[in-house]
Amino acid sequence: MAGKKKSDAEKTRTQIIDAAEILFFEKGVSNTSLCEIADYAGVTRGAIYWHFRNKVELFHAMHMRVALPLETMRLETLGESDPILALRDFWIRSIMQIAGDNRRRRVIEILFRRCEYVEEFEDAARRIQDWSNRIIDTMIRIFRDAEAKGLLTEGMPPDIAAFSTYSLVTGILHSWMIRQDIDDVALKAPEIITMFFRSVRRPRHDPACLPIPRPERRSPALLRDVV
Repeated sequence: MAGKKKSDAEKTRTQIIDAAEILFFEKGVSNTSLCEIADYAGVTRGAIYWHFRNKVELFHAMHMRVALPLETMRLETLGESDPILALRDFWIRSIMQIAGDNRRRRVIEILFRRCEYVEEFEDAARRIQDWSNRIIDTMIRIFRDAEAKGLLTEGMPPDIAAFSTYSLVTGILHSWMIRQDIDDVALKAPEIITMFFRSVRRPRHDPACLPIPRPERRSPALLRDVV
């Protein structure tokens, strides 16, 4: 019986996050009330407060459900014989996974364009900034590992390489939001990412070790179709 109650509670929590995600995407975060989320999810407002203190916590749960798995980044790159190549491959896989996942694209659209980070949502902005800093810090460790192995371009500080990588990836994601053309950007992303990683790698390790992946063309998948 206890197991069933736990399962039911988790199902309700998932329904609430699903409803919030769809309404945040359709109406914007500030224009969506907890009452509307409860109605859409088919639960009471009390059920929402059982799982989340407020809309900010619900927003954070939605974000973390699709957030970048930092542990995966660490496991797949740190300690590898070629951490730069491993990090390049990690980012290409991550971008392509986002391109093929409606939920991830929808949440990214919400984070970039459908939330005003003011008043109560200043806390949400701080949480997102903290998560971003953790991503950058992890990459600094990866580039330091590459530097110790003689793979990082001479004179390239690991922190600059990490911040530049983060800026590149977020720039690609923002380009999707602006252009509304996921298929085109997804096709170009592996080449864009590879060209960047060539610039942070010592030339003698460059062309043969960093070929440009050529993904197959997928059917168009525009953001307006993801709901």
